[in-house]
Amino acid sequence: MTFTRRQTLHLMGGVGLAGVAGCLDSPRSCDPACFEGEYQGWDDALNQMTITHVGGEGLPARELFVSGVADEYPIAPGESCTRPWYKISNFNSYDVIEEGDSIDADVGFVDTVEVLWRHNGEMEQLEEFVTE
Repeated sequence: MTFTRRQTLHLMGGVGLAGVAGCLDSPRSCDPACFEGEYQGWDDALNQMTITHVGGEGLPARELFVSGVADEYPIAPGESCTRPWYKISNFNSYDVIEEGDSIDADVGFVDTVEVLWRHNGEMEQLEEFVTE
């Protein structure tokens, strides 16, 4: 059985601990980079996603963004924002995010979380993780 980049997370147990395979499970290459996400859903706090760079090029933290981020709990369903990687991590804007680097992002009650790359004035989706 082959999984796609958009595979649905499987909820396990009461907290909804789940993992999702990044692009390493899909037939495409990691151009420019691939990420993997592990989602944890909570009933009484913000959900959390650990996002890890798993292959491809190192990219400047100032060029990477994460959508679906929440700033506080409680949050309205579907309410979220997009934040730069370095604003939700211990990295600074000039750090290069390389294989093995990860962040723990607080996410809202959203259907998807995306890793976005801003380059040449354009925003490109590198990964999308389904949270339901």
